[in-house]
Amino acid sequence: MEAVLKNDFVTVSYNSTKALLSLNWNLDTTFLKPFKFQEILQRVTERVEKLEVKLLLIDTTNFDFVIVPEMQAWLSTEFNQRLAKAGLRKMAIVLPEAVFVQVAIEQAVQEIKLQPEAPVFEILQADNLTKAQNWLFN
Repeated sequence: MEAVLKNDFVTVSYNSTKALLSLNWNLDTTFLKPFKFQEILQRVTERVEKLEVKLLLIDTTNFDFVIVPEMQAWLSTEFNQRLAKAGLRKMAIVLPEAVFVQVAIEQAVQEIKLQPEAPVFEILQADNLTKAQNWLFN
C-alpha cells in the first residue's frame, strides 16, 4: 500500500495489485469543516479517476464528522456519479461506533441508492474491517 494522500483527517492509500483505494479517517475529523470534507473527497475522486481504482474501502471507524443534509446531497449526486464514470466496481464502508455519525453515513448511502442515476457500483456498509475486506475481494 502506497500513501497517496495524507492530512490531519485522513490517510488515503493505494494498492495497485488490487486496484484498491483505502481511506482511513481519524478522530481529528471532530474538527473537520464541511468545505474541507468536500475538498478531500474531490481529491479522492481525482485519485480514483487517475489510478483507475476498481475497489474503494472507506474506514469510518474513527470518523467523528456529522454529514449534514446538503453534503449528503452532494455525495449522492456529483461525488458518486464521478466514481461510477471512473469505473469503480465496489465501495465498502466500515461504519463508525458513534451512533449519530453512523446514522448520517447510512442516510447518505440511502440517498445514493435513491438517485435516478443510481451508481453502477455495489455498496456495502459493514460493522468491521474484516467483513468489508472479505466482501471487496470476493
